[in-house]
Amino acid sequence: MSGKIDEELQELMRMEREEQVEVNRLRRGIPVDEVTDEMIEKSGEVIIDERYMEKSNRGESAVTSEDFNEPINQKERAAKVCDSCGGTLKYKPSIRCLECVFCAATYPLNFTANNIREIAIDKMDDIFQETNWGVETKTVECQNCGGKTVSTTDEKTIFCAFCGSQHIAETAESAGVKPQGLVPYEFDEKAAKEKFEYWIKRRWLSPNKLKKVFELKDLDGVYFPYWTFDTDAYSEYTVEVGFDHEDKDGNVTTDWSYRSGSYSKEIDDHLLVASESEYNKLFKQIEPFFTTGGEVVDYDSTYLVGYLARKYTVEPSDAWYTAREEIEDELADDITTGLPGDRYRSFNQVVTYSDSTFKYIMLPIYTMVYDYKGKTYNVLVNGQTGKVSGDAPYSWVKISLIAALIAFLIYKIWPYMTA
Repeated sequence: MSGKIDEELQELMRMEREEQVEVNRLRRGIPVDEVTDEMIEKSGEVIIDERYMEKSNRGESAVTSEDFNEPINQKERAAKVCDSCGGTLKYKPSIRCLECVFCAATYPLNFTANNIREIAIDKMDDIFQETNWGVETKTVECQNCGGKTVSTTDEKTIFCAFCGSQHIAETAESAGVKPQGLVPYEFDEKAAKEKFEYWIKRRWLSPNKLKKVFELKDLDGVYFPYWTFDTDAYSEYTVEVGFDHEDKDGNVTTDWSYRSGSYSKEIDDHLLVASESEYNKLFKQIEPFFTTGGEVVDYDSTYLVGYLARKYTVEPSDAWYTAREEIEDELADDITTGLPGDRYRSFNQVVTYSDSTFKYIMLPIYTMVYDYKGKTYNVLVNGQTGKVSGDAPYSWVKISLIAALIAFLIYKIWPYMTA
């Protein structure tokens, strides 16, 4: 019985490989008589693409079995097809390897961080010199939210990965600047869905029915573009500090005194998402991402297998302007938190920056879109830490009851507070 099942499985695998080669043949215009049995057995779809195009460029025609005897980079081969069965490979976070979705064969990955470098702020144009992502890509634009998503050419895109709209169209735009590095996913789509379901069950201000009747419309693993900034920030500030005094009758007066000082802070990998969206608040809410302890690895097209990538739309110069505003708010919080006294006012600071650098990386995020009573809601899951943030409907009945309860408690307690 098991022998028959094995034969049927082998036949199914062969049919799958034949289909892959046929799709490739039609796309590339390879004549039928130039497709050999050995090509099908090796399932060399991508290999056929490359070898055939190379020969065509040299004015040659046939792709022979000898082409398959030429050495091929193992990482490149693993990133394309399974050597065992020709099946599709996908990155599996739990084992940090590529795994065949058909036969479960695994391909180890060599995680390195040799090519990640910080670029001086005054050398921003250097980032635009590298646009080769190492794999054939396509760019799809959503007609609803305007988001631009990059994927490999064989990745089918039906919904916008963020807003869930089906109104998407492939564009002639290139994928743009190649990322310098990325943080790989730490868990798969199944785990992401479980985290989402746990999150939605804890929406206690949402309608009770939400937990049962919501419809998960789309779930995608998307690498989002981020600019990271390093800088030494130095603040010179002035402020008035107030000290409260209460007399015997309970009257409070404040004595104000003028203070000035300086404060410095080393900023390492200040993150700024490089994709404009009306939902940018959700990105802040799923932070932090950990990027300073060796988590960022060299970019390799291998990591895109089975995932999408969002194209950056925020220029690094604009991102640096926003980053400085956020850094100055951070400095102000640090300074005012450490001030003496009971209160402060008239805080002013002048901040200067030195040794400022940046880099371009991709961070792992699962995007989800769900429907409830005909309305669409968005959820993000941090693909590194599992932190969830999203939109959810509110139950105005629950909110009204809570407001009524608070009003009742105030009504009951207020006489005792003013007595």
